[in-house]
Amino acid sequence: MTLQQLANAGQIVRSHRVKRAVLTALADNEMMKILASVMNQSKPVSEILKETNISHTTAFRKTKWLLKEHLIIVDKIIITPDGKKFSLYLSTLKAITARYEC
Repeated sequence: MTLQQLANAGQIVRSHRVKRAVLTALADNEMMKILASVMNQSKPVSEILKETNISHTTAFRKTKWLLKEHLIIVDKIIITPDGKKFSLYLSTLKAITARYEC
């Protein structure tokens, strides 16, 4: 089951890899800004940069990590009239409720 399906179903995440990825993202201010920026609407990195004031290099590095961990997805790929291609990113998470049990 994908992270998006888990989020939509409101299910408990049991995968240690997914748990670690979510906790890592929650602990990182820049990743939280990126996730918040693309939570409800897909956006290109250029727009994320404007909204969050994260440096260019950091935004691309963290976006790449979030993609690899499936916390964001490429929602659309746009090709401009002059042939340039860019991606619009969207968060796979809409809400997170955490509970720690021993």
